[in-house]
Amino acid sequence: MTIRFPIEIFPLAMVFFPIIGLITTYGISVGLNHTIPVVPFISNTGNFPPESGIFTIVLSCTAFLILLVISIQFKHIWDNTEKKGACSIIIHIINVLSYCAGLISVLGSLMVGSYTSADSRLGHELGADLTLVFGIVYFMLQTPIAPFVEPKLKIIRWIILVIRIALIVFSLAMLLVYLIPTGNLTVSTVAQWFLVSTLFVMFGTFLPEFHALDVQFKVGIKKKAGEETIRQNGTSFRVGSDAKVETANF
Repeated sequence: MTIRFPIEIFPLAMVFFPIIGLITTYGISVGLNHTIPVVPFISNTGNFPPESGIFTIVLSCTAFLILLVISIQFKHIWDNTEKKGACSIIIHIINVLSYCAGLISVLGSLMVGSYTSADSRLGHELGADLTLVFGIVYFMLQTPIAPFVEPKLKIIRWIILVIRIALIVFSLAMLLVYLIPTGNLTVSTVAQWFLVSTLFVMFGTFLPEFHALDVQFKVGIKKKAGEETIRQNGTSFRVGSDAKVETANF
């Protein structure tokens, strides 16, 4: 039995799940007067129970989704690029570097969920910086090579390329506003929310590529060691190492 798994749900989940999760922690923290209602830092929405538990779950699940998406994309590019020529070598190198950047971003996301800014500010901020910076680096490396790997998408791949470039430019602008002190706290918090949301949306741009992939799982009964099946005249003979013969008519 062959089962086709719709892997396009992973980039789709990357758009909606973390955003809905962070909005949930924001609503709970504001409702319990744990943070200010007017655009707080994302970290401040998950400092205290019960929202801190939800915050950790959301970030941990998000890290797992990121790992799934970047791993599938890495394998897809690796398998669909010719193993010869200077151009293919460059694509493979960029693919490996982008995957490493994605793994660092996954680690950062786990750190953000594990260390709240109230308990361990250093660990939390380090994780946030790793997630945001290397998340952008991942897409900066993936964007130029992806269109050359999936020719079946035709014009769609070039539309996706333009969208990703626009999102990368916007995210870089928001990253600068977030990291460089402006003296205006509201500007920094708004930039952080826009930056994080943009990263999630960029993962959503993998949807057409993942939809074009056909991932199937074969489910069957595993044969015992030394066992083979012989078919003859509509009858299946199962012969094992113990010299016993079983027959089953079809």
